[in-house]
Order: sequence, then C-alpha cells, then structure tokens
Amino acid sequence: MESDLQLFDVENGYFNLNRNRRYFIPEQKYLLGNLPLYDTVNRAFNYAIFKIDLERCKFILHDDQSSLNWLINFDYPFCAKLIGTFGYLENDFLNAFVLNRQVSMIDLEKDPESIVRISALIKHKNASDGTIVIHEKLMQYIYEHTTQEDNTLLKYLDLSATVLIDEKDEETQLLRNGYSRADCIKVFAYAAYYSFITHDKFGYGKGMKNNPDNWFATCSLYLNLALDDGEIVAEVKRNNYYNHKGIKKVFADAMTFYGID
Repeated sequence: MESDLQLFDVENGYFNLNRNRRYFIPEQKYLLGNLPLYDTVNRAFNYAIFKIDLERCKFILHDDQSSLNWLINFDYPFCAKLIGTFGYLENDFLNAFVLNRQVSMIDLEKDPESIVRISALIKHKNASDGTIVIHEKLMQYIYEHTTQEDNTLLKYLDLSATVLIDEKDEETQLLRNGYSRADCIKVFAYAAYYSFITHDKFGYGKGMKNNPDNWFATCSLYLNLALDDGEIVAEVKRNNYYNHKGIKKVFADAMTFYGID
C-alpha cells in the first residue's frame, strides 16, 4: 500500500493529480461543502477542488506565473475558457499555447465541427451587453507566426472565417449558434483581413498566391466575395468597416477586383 507521501508532490508543492483523479468525478458531498481533506476509507486526498480555485485566483489576481504553469498542466480547459469565453489575452505565452493546442486537436475528416476549436478562440460575447468582441491579438499572432512552410494556423483561421458565414453548411452549424448574422460577418471581416495580408506576405498581392503548394490559392475574402449576393459587403459598409483601416483597404481591393460598387 502506498504511503501518504507518495500522493504528494513535495518538489512542486501540490498533490499529485496523476495519482489521484477522484476530483474529476465530483460526488454530492462536494457540492454540499462536506469535503474532507483526506478520505481515510479510500486513502485519497480530496484536495483538487480547492487547489484549482487557489491557482486560478493566484494567476488571475496576482499574475503568478507558477500558477499558470500549474493550470496549463492540470486545468487546461480553464485556460482555453479564459481566452475563448472571457477574452483574457494579456499573457502572450498563454495565447500561443492555447491557440496551438486547440489547432492540434482539429480533425476535419472525422469531425467537421472541430474547426470550432479555433473559431471559439477568436471572439467572445460581452456578458454585459451581448456585443461581440474580436480577439484581434490572436489573429495578429497568426499573421506573425505563419511561414511559407508552416501555415496551419492561417489555414484554419481562413477556413473558420469561411464556414462561419456559410449558413448552408449544416455540419458546421455549431460555429454559428448564439451569434447573429451580423456577428458572423464581423468575425469574417476581421479573419479575412488577416488572411488577406498574410497571403500577401508570401504571395504576389491581392490576397492570392501564384504557387499555392500547401496554401489555399486565394484567401477567404476573395473566395466569399465571389459568391456573395451583396449581403457581406452591405453589412461591412453599413458598419463603416468596423472603423478598421485595414479591413476597409482589403475590402476595397477585393471589391475593385470583382467590380463591386
């Protein structure tokens, strides 16, 4: 029988979650607040629910980087929610870690809706007034870290922008749940802008590439304006291009290319 000390990671100062997973299946007594620190019958520490609260508070309130390391290892879903649900983008390391990990779990062949893993990160709804908030900092990260050889992040950003406004695609309806058509077009406009300028960085301009290789031949902006019945352009113009000079410029270029007024 293992000793109590084996359940405790002395070096790191917290209980070993890999040795004790009881917290993942909460029992009623957890909810009632009658949780003992140590269960003498099962010889298990019922500690994690307190430890997680502590580490979350230490990171959010005190910017404790050791707590961030703990959360990444043992409470990753919370890390993803910090960005996707609450729009916490203050920590560059956390942004990069969550973005890359979410993308690594996308498998479009088995689950077309898995594209939501990146779509859910690039925006959230303000709880106070219901307005949509764009996580432009993540899109900027994708722009800065895309290379000729590695454009995985960009391709998924581009694809999420396209499927977000494709209401005919029932397989990806999950991406649009809870968001109005105007919300979806706004997210598309931002994502399409960053896709456009990233394509330009490695192509010959106009958001296209003459040698696509592992790239899409054109960015989502050109692809979707070619199919648009005027709704996207009208909505973006109605909102004054969201007061974003970059979005206004790339839309103007695309509209000129297609002869759209």
